[in-house]
Amino acid sequence: MKTPRSAFLLSVILLYSNYIAAQDEKKSIKLDLSYSQINDQPPELRATAKSKNGKKFEPVEGLEVNFFLTEQAQGNLLGKARTNRKGIASLEIPASISSKLDSMSPFKLVASVVESKTFNEKTAEIEITKARINLSLTEADSVRKLEAKLLALKEGKWVEVPETEVKLFVRRMLSDLPIGDHELTTNETGDVSSDFIFKTAVPGDEKGNIIIGAKVEDNETYGTVMAMKFANWGVPQKADRSFYERSLWASRDKTPVWLLVVPNLIIVTVWAIIFYLIYFIFRIRKIGLQN
Repeated sequence: MKTPRSAFLLSVILLYSNYIAAQDEKKSIKLDLSYSQINDQPPELRATAKSKNGKKFEPVEGLEVNFFLTEQAQGNLLGKARTNRKGIASLEIPASISSKLDSMSPFKLVASVVESKTFNEKTAEIEITKARINLSLTEADSVRKLEAKLLALKEGKWVEVPETEVKLFVRRMLSDLPIGDHELTTNETGDVSSDFIFKTAVPGDEKGNIIIGAKVEDNETYGTVMAMKFANWGVPQKADRSFYERSLWASRDKTPVWLLVVPNLIIVTVWAIIFYLIYFIFRIRKIGLQN
């Protein structure tokens, strides 16, 4: 009898030990770091944190990410940010530091997550060569054309970048609308070009303005680099302000007048008839008492 009881107790102890070990086991994080710059604005760093749950990776929210320049040291800290619901933490590089990057190109950027009760420490780093795009828009004899030149800062000089994919686009609300061939590669002088041709007119604002741009996206050497300009190449669109007018689909304070009057008129009429009937009932009763 002692042997089965001992075996049972040993099994319980082993199961409990495995349970405790599983509770104490920390999760690993998949951390990705990216760099982007639009026109002459300060560059932005973006860290994406994911953790494996079962067979798939899910974003980690509320995680503090530290961003560093060149190496992970307190003196090189650029700033801190917390991940949102999509697991993304973004940080705009301060202008005081952004101006110094020209003399450091190429430079290394580091993102790190400190070890916590739930997650292990994780670090991601990228090396970036600073780049820019010179975008020009021309129109001659009703022919509209875009030209973009990709330049990289090497040894203090801006040099042309050949054989690199550049995308030309029109910025829209949901996604960018490609112009010409979706994949254009720079020539030996770092140039790409395309005619501005669409089968249907591109709607713009009330004056016909649209945003046209060129970008290098998620490049291993340059990150994401983008240049954008306004151009009066769209079709003017009159703003739809019907939502702010009295209509059935407007907000409650913009209810049509007839919709306010008719229901209230029906209510008043119904109550008037009820009071009229009550009045006649009392009159009939009074006449009956007199007779």
